[in-house]
Amino acid sequence: MFRRLSRFATAPQLRQEQGSVTVMVVFSLVAVMGLAALVTDVGRLYLARQRVVAVADAAALSGAQFLPGDRVGAVQAVREYLGKNGVDPDTVIIGMSDTEKILSVTVELQVDYTFARILGHATDLVRAGAVAQVAPVTGFNNVTPLGVVQADWKLGDPVILKASSGSGGTLSPGNYGPLALGSRGANTYENNLRNGYGDWIRAGDMLTTETGNMAQPTQRALQDRLALDPFATYETVSRHSPRILILPVLESFTVNGRGEVKCVGFGAFFLDGVGTQGNDRGTVYGRFLRFVVTGESTGEGPDFATYTIKLTH
Repeated sequence: MFRRLSRFATAPQLRQEQGSVTVMVVFSLVAVMGLAALVTDVGRLYLARQRVVAVADAAALSGAQFLPGDRVGAVQAVREYLGKNGVDPDTVIIGMSDTEKILSVTVELQVDYTFARILGHATDLVRAGAVAQVAPVTGFNNVTPLGVVQADWKLGDPVILKASSGSGGTLSPGNYGPLALGSRGANTYENNLRNGYGDWIRAGDMLTTETGNMAQPTQRALQDRLALDPFATYETVSRHSPRILILPVLESFTVNGRGEVKCVGFGAFFLDGVGTQGNDRGTVYGRFLRFVVTGESTGEGPDFATYTIKLTH
């Protein structure tokens, strides 16, 4: 008699199949966990990298605001910024050129993994470097329409920003210092003096002089600026104060009447005051200061302590 074949697997076969399934499940779980490690921890590493790059850039820019001239202030600014953003300043490398116009910052950050620990990777180190370069401004779009002839100023030096009969007379026949930027006339000059000239001026440009003392528009515009920040001093003035004037620095003022003068750079001055009485009326008094602006720079030309900063990496 023939033996009947069963449609069902025997007990040993079942145990073998169950063992195979278990192995497959284990391998699948490992694969899933590996994928989780890849997605989660690589994403964490990417975000950490983005953060450390941003922190290095901002730290370099904050320190460069003090250069050249204040190495201690630059280093302190970098360390303070890092501390406020969760980076131990003692782990950071800060470098500076001999000219004090290039500042480098290298930041390291440890990243702790979560899932990748299962695969034997507990931590990783991300690093980023930033280099900020300080250069004299050679192009600016918010100048005050007064021209000063280039000189070897020292920080804090008093400077006559606009002449009058009481401050020694004209700079040249018919000229006391005002510039006709955009167009001629007292109204344009006064508006530019009060608000700044909005178009770009660059070193090498020829600028038209505005003849006459222009005492009344000078007095009105600058008294308004003084009134907006009446208690500022040279030592305490904020970088956003309307009493900071950015002027074109001129090669010379040797013109007769209305003419053209050459811009060779830009200088920043603290507005001390404006003369309002007698022969002093219309005289503008300032003090030379070091200042950082958002402007253009070719990296060449004379240095009048008005700088722009760019990241060069």
